[in-house]
Amino acid sequence: MKTQLSLTIDGEQHVASVEGEMSNDKSEGSLATDDDLTSGCEWSNAGYVVAPFISENSMNLLLDSIRQVALEAIYPSKLDYPDDFELERYHQYLSENNDHAKIVAEIRSTLQHRLPETLLGEIDETISRILNVEVSSIHPWKERERVQIRVVRPGRQDYNPPHRDVWLPHLRNGINIYVPLAGSTRKSSLPVAPGSHLWTEDGDKRTMQGSVLNGIKFSVPSSLSDLEMVRPNPGAYEVLVFSPYMLHGYALNLEEDKTRISLEMRFWRK
Repeated sequence: MKTQLSLTIDGEQHVASVEGEMSNDKSEGSLATDDDLTSGCEWSNAGYVVAPFISENSMNLLLDSIRQVALEAIYPSKLDYPDDFELERYHQYLSENNDHAKIVAEIRSTLQHRLPETLLGEIDETISRILNVEVSSIHPWKERERVQIRVVRPGRQDYNPPHRDVWLPHLRNGINIYVPLAGSTRKSSLPVAPGSHLWTEDGDKRTMQGSVLNGIKFSVPSSLSDLEMVRPNPGAYEVLVFSPYMLHGYALNLEEDKTRISLEMRFWRK
């Protein structure tokens, strides 16, 4: 099936074309039966909060690590490293021979081994403090990457369709974070649909996995609901914490010349 999806993001109208077989599965992603890590938080009805993140020294270590890994992924030799490399200008450093998808995959896989356990532990502790629940970024039963980097170039479709993470069963019972690293602004940061984590599955139509958004295929399903979304837009040294049961995505980068790079992680009750 093919349908037109209408979204507003901070009041601005957007229309998307979505293709995919409609899912009839209503069993996934219900907070009525799953572990709601936002329960007891003042922001539980909204489904998200912007809060202070890790220390300035730790944040600088994180940024330096990502900058170095990005350099190594883009350039085959240290001799080619530009002196003025900036993460938000990532798109300007790519040549016709560079494969964006492969570079991002390499950044993600390399970063897993570069970040010290003390830094990952500080992140776990910070999110536990925000939730007042002890959580860990180590999945309780599935081996998976703890750290994900999202790279969204200006004017390119490097973002997912609007979706709930919990449509993938292994992502149920958790909590998500979005941390701006470069180029994250009111025009590029992650949109969320406030309160949608409380909707029943009956009220939200979606495709099966492998949805096609504006002609590009994605691994995740796509919501087929018209949505009113906002960009919470955390600033430097801040984190967006949000329920994976909440609809989010469609993070168009409307900046003219800035790549948006973010750290995205998930956590589960210890």
